[in-house]
Amino acid sequence: MLQLVAGRSRPVDRRERKPRDLIVLAVEGARADDLLGVLLGGPRFPAVERLAAESLVFERAYAVSPWAVPTHAALLSSVPPPGHATVRGTFVADGQVLLPELLDRAGYYGVAVAANADFNAERGLVQGLDFVRNMTQGTGSGKDARSVVRAALEAIAGRPAPRFVYADMTDPQAPYDPPREHVGGPPPPDAPLPHLTHLWLGRVRAGRVVAEPAQRDYVRRLYRGELQVVDAALADLLAAMEEQGGLDEAALVLVGLHGEEFFEHGGALHGFSLHEESLRVPLVIRAPALLAPGRVTAPVDLLDLAPTLADLLGLPFPPQWQGDSLVPLIDDPSRRPGWWSPTSGTAPARRSSATTSSSSAAAATRSACTTWRPIPGRPATSRATAGSPFA
Repeated sequence: MLQLVAGRSRPVDRRERKPRDLIVLAVEGARADDLLGVLLGGPRFPAVERLAAESLVFERAYAVSPWAVPTHAALLSSVPPPGHATVRGTFVADGQVLLPELLDRAGYYGVAVAANADFNAERGLVQGLDFVRNMTQGTGSGKDARSVVRAALEAIAGRPAPRFVYADMTDPQAPYDPPREHVGGPPPPDAPLPHLTHLWLGRVRAGRVVAEPAQRDYVRRLYRGELQVVDAALADLLAAMEEQGGLDEAALVLVGLHGEEFFEHGGALHGFSLHEESLRVPLVIRAPALLAPGRVTAPVDLLDLAPTLADLLGLPFPPQWQGDSLVPLIDDPSRRPGWWSPTSGTAPARRSSATTSSSSAAAATRSACTTWRPIPGRPATSRATAGSPFA
């Protein structure tokens, strides 16, 4: 009996890979379940909701560290934190090639505006950038997320495309002290003052204070108020890019750098554990000219972000990068790790064994648990959707 077996078809990549504006909003302390989840009785994040509806959302994205500086270094260099570790902490060596350097060689004007004092040249995090402003230095209007976005927009005003912006925000980290309109009600008895929540949480973590449920809920509400500030900053950015007419041609990334603990495993703040609440972060990419909206449920980590962005922009990335482009996974969720990269010309180098357990788990289980789910309300077509670069 003659049996004919048809091979599985693969989508044809017809993206127009070319230099285009790239904006990365890197948010320290952003938890995916709070920022992207539906909070019963909690605040809404309309700008984030709009962005998610128009973007590719990675539902299980993981930071490589529960601290911001190692994650900044890993995200920008695609080298895991042990590659930057010294006896003095995390410092990126001059020999590493960061994403801004790759973009600079492609003719980008690079800008970084940071609310974290440790995002600086001494740490090696500003290589390849043309303009760097740290909002913690000098006098100004503050370092909240809206001020960061405003400063970034001012820095690229009048500059021709392509432009790269890396905006670092620290609002959703203790102390949780949002504007009064985002507090969400009166505090319970003996609740900490908003500007002292970091001290109170430290005492709770050390066992010196027993936190009542109402106090915990109040502190979590303050945290979500800080996320509302991030949401307002995103709204400012979207409005400015729409007004300038460049939103749909640009690639816009919203990414968390680490989470925050709220007593899920007895802990608080961040940097003390590798539990889900510390490492699972939002990762959203809006690039309508390159990616159809949808959701990816495979676990991924931030080591893959720089190679993915380079791939989408048509830029070969250096062999020392240890992350993978996620574009093949996006296009064909059944493919296993170790993909051929169309821009580098060779199979990407695999990660070293020094990566975190979440990174290894992500690589090992992608093919087993990846599904593609269209955004609710949009036609449930095949991967060759309307508006997609695939046909």
